[in-house]
Amino acid sequence: MPIWSKVYPHDLKESDVVKFHSAVKTDPHSQGYDGVVRDIYDGKMDLLLGESGDHSTILVTEVLVRRDGSREFFITMCFGDGLFLNQTEGMEEIRKYANSRGCCEINAVVNVDIASGNFNLIGDVKSKEDRASDGLHEFDVTAVCISMRV
Repeated sequence: MPIWSKVYPHDLKESDVVKFHSAVKTDPHSQGYDGVVRDIYDGKMDLLLGESGDHSTILVTEVLVRRDGSREFFITMCFGDGLFLNQTEGMEEIRKYANSRGCCEINAVVNVDIASGNFNLIGDVKSKEDRASDGLHEFDVTAVCISMRV
């Protein structure tokens, strides 16, 4: 079971720094490594490290406040070894952390290639042509949204 802890970039081992750089690349809106690091040190984002034996996972998160005042714990960037292969392991710690931040929900948008590959969230995705008669034919499936209540 992964043990999660809030860390700062200077706390990461070299192998986890590589994962952090890879995590930043999973968000096309990140505006690069330096901006993400600045946001972590400014308290706008959190850097969470999940460790389990020889495996580790990086999450970059932020709390989004909705118009009604409710708070969402949003996993903005992620990268690691089998993060969601067994979703029951370690998720309770993430829920508790999100709850401590006043959030009622955890959400993430994951690139479809990562979701079907490393994270094992979905099987094969139908092509746009295969979906033409089944709906969603105007949309490209580029991401998978995952969500859970806190």
